[in-house]
Amino acid sequence: MRTMTEIRLGQEGIEYVRSCLRQGSDLSEKILQLSFNDGEAFAPVPDDVGAEHVKQFAVGGLISRRETLDWLASHLKDLFRRNEAGTFIVQDVWTKPADVAGNTGDTKTFFHDDNVYYFLNANDLKADSISRTLRKARSYPMTAVFTTFQVPPQPILLGGPVSDELITELAKATREIFVGAYDQEGLVAWRRSAK
Repeated sequence: MRTMTEIRLGQEGIEYVRSCLRQGSDLSEKILQLSFNDGEAFAPVPDDVGAEHVKQFAVGGLISRRETLDWLASHLKDLFRRNEAGTFIVQDVWTKPADVAGNTGDTKTFFHDDNVYYFLNANDLKADSISRTLRKARSYPMTAVFTTFQVPPQPILLGGPVSDELITELAKATREIFVGAYDQEGLVAWRRSAK
């Protein structure tokens, strides 16, 4: 595997992340309203990729999907280790609850209004579980977040509806956003600035 580096993307990267969030509703909208004020965008790419290519967000060939998944698994493990609690959430912006009702397999799922979310907690974090969770989402581009709010593991929550308050808490506690880029082989991320 090639060595990875995080290349800062400036305002162009922030606008790309915003444009991806605008394609969704619910959690994506709340993040734009509540917690997208102070941060930076970056792209995790192999260190042999030139900086001139990383702002061409629609062009593939910079990174393999496997490299992206390996980076994301390592990065999420680090985020969970540095925070007392957290949840990795994938918002499937095109899918409706009726589309997946009873068909989520072993993927942890919850619904809010017409939105479907898949999530992982710290003990679920393996490259194959991340890959499986990302493959569940039918949406393009992929939209996911790391939030320091812990989704409760109550059985009633799994595969069921959640409250407006839970969505608001998830948005307020969002620390990083990950959106698909580079022909969905890689991603662009946004990180809240440390305070």
